Amino acid sequence: MVEKLITRRQAAQYITQNYFPCSAATLAKRAVYGSGPPYQKAGQIAVYSPPRLDEWAASRIGAEIKSTAELPPEQRPHPMRPRGRPRKNKPKVAAE
Repeated sequence: MVEKLITRRQAAQYITQNYFPCSAATLAKRAVYGSGPPYQKAGQIAVYSPPRLDEWAASRIGAEIKSTAELPPEQRPHPMRPRGRPRKNKPKVAAE
């Protein structure tokens, strides 16, 4: 029996519905870097196997924790790291 394969867009929807938010663009970028789920090519179209998507998505989910203090030091958020985009200093305009 032939395994049913799904397109990249369908794979992103599958992961979003079953695991965590994911877009087709994210899967495409991860395919370039080799950090995404395994896929095959059907001509120019990337196709994915749902069981392999399950394996990949499950491997991306960490152990359950109750506090960031339980994380290894390299994974803890930095307490003084600024959030958001850095502000550009706008020159003050002299009042006329």
